[in-house]
Amino acid sequence: MTGSTADISHIAEFGWFDWVMYRDNIPSYPDDKLILGRYLGPATGIGSALTAKILQPNGQFVCRSTLRHLTDEELQSSIHLDMRRLFDESLVTHLGPSSTAQDFPAKNLTPDPYHFDDSDFQDPDYGDAEITPILGDNYLSAEIMLPRGGTMIRGRVSEQKRDQHGNPIGLANPNPILDTRSYIVNFDDGDQTDLTANMIAESLYSQCDPDGHEYVLLDEIVDHKRSDLAIKIADQKVVRANGKTYLRRSTISWQLCCQRKDGSSS
Repeated sequence: MTGSTADISHIAEFGWFDWVMYRDNIPSYPDDKLILGRYLGPATGIGSALTAKILQPNGQFVCRSTLRHLTDEELQSSIHLDMRRLFDESLVTHLGPSSTAQDFPAKNLTPDPYHFDDSDFQDPDYGDAEITPILGDNYLSAEIMLPRGGTMIRGRVSEQKRDQHGNPIGLANPNPILDTRSYIVNFDDGDQTDLTANMIAESLYSQCDPDGHEYVLLDEIVDHKRSDLAIKIADQKVVRANGKTYLRRSTISWQLCCQRKDGSSS
């Protein structure tokens, strides 16, 4: 969402309620016995990022960072099959049977999403008429900031991407999330990349305020200059009628060259 990378190791390795083997204490040599449990997701705010919540057969959970999947031998082993069966039976004893859809009101159930394809976006009033992709396309010529190499670089949307037959790829939609068009973005260094419409819209929205004005972050002041209209040091001191002196304070005719985070300056 922010355009930057993130480490998802703590949520990518295990699935919800997976069987795992974990270490519950520091074993004494040569004992290295691991305990059977079920994975309940990352333990946010406890230990390292890889610490997970692990369900025990008594219905309680513990937070441990040393865990692994079951090996192929363990999955096929009759001993492990009995261990997993007894584990599930113990959970039923302590927590009760598994819930079903009938246990919840219909309004609380997550509905199945509506599946659609590109044909759902065709306007029946236009039939098979050819679509002119350039007319009214607000993404063309848009300038966006994209992360690359640890910095933000400015790119310009040059044209809509087309297939081998010259037809534009994707279909427009008022909702940017459902817009399937693809565009070619050119960077100042001559590089090119392909971006979908929703990624371009996300970049535009993240760089504009609610009134549609673009904003950038100031990095540093890199230069300055003054004109002849600026107050000289000799003219700064002024003597009032009562004999008291004061210094004029004015920044008229002074200009600062400001460099932004994206590398541009003015």
